[in-house]
Amino acid sequence: MSNFKKSEVHNMDEMPKAKNKITTSNKKKAIAVIGSILAVVYDFLPTDLIPLIPIDNVGITSAALINLFQKFVINKNEQLYKILNYVKWILVLLVIIACLFFGGLIVGILALLK
Repeated sequence: MSNFKKSEVHNMDEMPKAKNKITTSNKKKAIAVIGSILAVVYDFLPTDLIPLIPIDNVGITSAALINLFQKFVINKNEQLYKILNYVKWILVLLVIIACLFFGGLIVGILALLK
């Protein structure tokens, strides 16, 4: 006699499919599209957070376009979604730091000229 227990064999087609842990609703996709459009419109406005230096324009537009791409690639590749999320937030933080730095530099130069 064998000491092995009987085991069941299942057809792989009958196994439940694993769902993506991350999903995006149509509302979030629409917000991403609107945000990207507003970011591109901001590039053409005459007002600017930091005049003469296009760091904020490039940063805002890049972050909005990465967010747009991230919302539409989410169901295809979860790892790419996570990488884009990190890249987006690192870019946002770098733009904020650059804006604060150059804004403070401009204020400092104007204070010296007075």
